[in-house]
Amino acid sequence: MLLFVFTCVLLAVLLGGFAWYKQRSARLEQIAAAAAAGRRKDFKAIEIKSGPDCCAAVKEHCGRRILLENSPRLPLEGCDRLAECQCTYINHNDRRGRENRRNPYGSLSQGSFGLRDANKRSGFDRRGSSESELTDVDFEE
Repeated sequence: MLLFVFTCVLLAVLLGGFAWYKQRSARLEQIAAAAAAGRRKDFKAIEIKSGPDCCAAVKEHCGRRILLENSPRLPLEGCDRLAECQCTYINHNDRRGRENRRNPYGSLSQGSFGLRDANKRSGFDRRGSSESELTDVDFEE
């Protein structure tokens, strides 16, 4: 009997390991295919650093990070100081700032292991069934 249980556990572990390996291999193939297709985005960004006497066109862009691929050329359109424009770019590796909005304690800090307020459903079924259909069902049959 003990040998049978041990064999079953060993078989379950081996099958689970094989399933994990196949799933991981499939995921790595998807990542490689996405990278080969060019779908991986580079999130390098720039920020426009205004000169000592900047124009109004630059003031609206100051303090904002813009993806490198969407960055405007300097001097900006509408700049009224074309000859003496001293605005430059500040390069960033990411378009996001330093602020990390993730909770360092995860869902455990929300109390009840993240289960509090987890159900945010309104009760409205957007798939088409109405409340009257639900009240007509007899669950005690």
